[in-house]
Amino acid sequence: MRGFFSGSGFESRSLNSVSFEQGVQQARNIIQKKSVPYEKFESIFGEESIRADKAHVANLKEQFKKGKKVDEYGSNCGTIFEAILHMRLEKGDWVDGVKATKPNEFDDFVHGIDEVVQIINPETKKEDAIFAIDALTVGGGLLNVGIEKKMNRIENDIKMGRLSEIKYFLDEETGRVGIKDIPKVVIAAGIHTIQELNESWMEKDMDEIRKHPLQIQILEQIIEQSGIISSFAERNDREEIAEKYRAIYTWAKKKLAERTRVMRSDWNDNGSSVISNALYPFKEIKTH
Repeated sequence: MRGFFSGSGFESRSLNSVSFEQGVQQARNIIQKKSVPYEKFESIFGEESIRADKAHVANLKEQFKKGKKVDEYGSNCGTIFEAILHMRLEKGDWVDGVKATKPNEFDDFVHGIDEVVQIINPETKKEDAIFAIDALTVGGGLLNVGIEKKMNRIENDIKMGRLSEIKYFLDEETGRVGIKDIPKVVIAAGIHTIQELNESWMEKDMDEIRKHPLQIQILEQIIEQSGIISSFAERNDREEIAEKYRAIYTWAKKKLAERTRVMRSDWNDNGSSVISNALYPFKEIKTH
């Protein structure tokens, strides 16, 4: 879910306020266009159920706006990040061999899911694994209360033997509706990186975006999380969950090796440090 929680002490704003506002509007348009539409599910869930879900989301949005700790500028950065991430995954620029789906606002606000990634087997063209992404932006600090809460939610779900779910998901090829127990990872990017990406986006420098090393850090974040969380699930006797995260880990390691062979990987973004620091609930505490 897009958003930025204040308290990390960043001072910088957009490199260009005009292009930033244009980027926010373009990102909103892309998210609206690419998100799974409610209308596809009218015959499945019924109009009354969908109306209730829309009303629930409207209420959550209102609560979100009233939140005193939410920074509007950071939230807009998150919107840009969300749109760019989806387009790069959909087009296969940042990682190939996947099918990316942009969930609608219900699964964003209720389940905290910004992207669904299906890992497609290159030979069979079938799904090998699937996972969800919760993406957001961070400031300059080493901790972020929003990310910590998201990690705590994943931790508690695993202890209860469950994972995230998506209601409004429809696989046209298989007819699958909704997803239960989908593993989720949280990815983060610093606002300075999003500012830079937005400038390239507004200047239509797509080659710069396609080659941006943030993609390397995203894969590194996925690897670190899936490795640590799979071990945590195994220690808590949740082998089925552990196996799902191991599949993500193996895939991401392979993709990272492919990407680092052809592009630079020295980007210094604060998002990865924040993610690493928020993984403490999953780490084994050794006592002597």
